[in-house]
Amino acid sequence: MKQDYEALVSRVKRTIEANKIVVVYGWMQSNHNSFTLGIPEDKVRFVERSRPLRVRAGLVLTTSFVLRSDHDSLESHGYEVHGAVLGTGEIRRILQQVSELWKPDVNPGAPECATGESRTDPE
Repeated sequence: MKQDYEALVSRVKRTIEANKIVVVYGWMQSNHNSFTLGIPEDKVRFVERSRPLRVRAGLVLTTSFVLRSDHDSLESHGYEVHGAVLGTGEIRRILQQVSELWKPDVNPGAPECATGESRTDPE
C-alpha cells in the first residue's frame, strides 16, 4: 500500500514537472481548505463532478464522489485516469508531498509576494 502511495506521488510530481496539469475530478467546493485554494491552476485543477472536464490534463485523479461510469467515460475520451478513486484527505496529502513544485523559494529576510516583488519596503 505504501509503495502504491509513493508511486502515485511520484506520478503526480512527474506530471507537474512536465508542465502538464493534474486534474482532481469530483472535488466539491466544500472540500477546499487554505492549502488547496492556494494551489496554482496551471499545476492542479479541481473540477466538480457536475461540470464537464474542459482542460488538457496530464493526469486525472478521481474522488469517491465520481461514479465508475464517469471514470470510464474520462478514459474513453483519452484522459489518463488513475485507476483507484481517492478520498479528499488522501488527495491533499499527495498534493502536499509535491507542493515544493509551486511554492516560491522565500528568503526569510525579504519574503516575496506572488508577483516576485519584495514585500519589504526599500530602504
